[in-house]
Amino acid sequence: MAGGIGVTPFLSAVAALQRAGRSDFMLHLVARGTPPLADLITPLVEAGQAVLHDTRTRPRPDLAALVGPPRDDIAVACCGPRA
Repeated sequence: MAGGIGVTPFLSAVAALQRAGRSDFMLHLVARGTPPLADLITPLVEAGQAVLHDTRTRPRPDLAALVGPPRDDIAVACCGPRA
């Protein structure tokens, strides 16, 4: 889960996962309007590996609902502004 420019470290993680042949991830990006680094995020959205949450058109998503109940096989990381 990334907020705004907080997506930057996740793009590095995505590249590492892709180099390792992994595609079992989902990036949720919360931003107002066009997200930062949109040209790097668009291919992930098109591949079904990222979801954009535009807070100009909708309220912030319920993060607990996105993550779901705790599971041993799921890792969650967050980066972005507090508000």
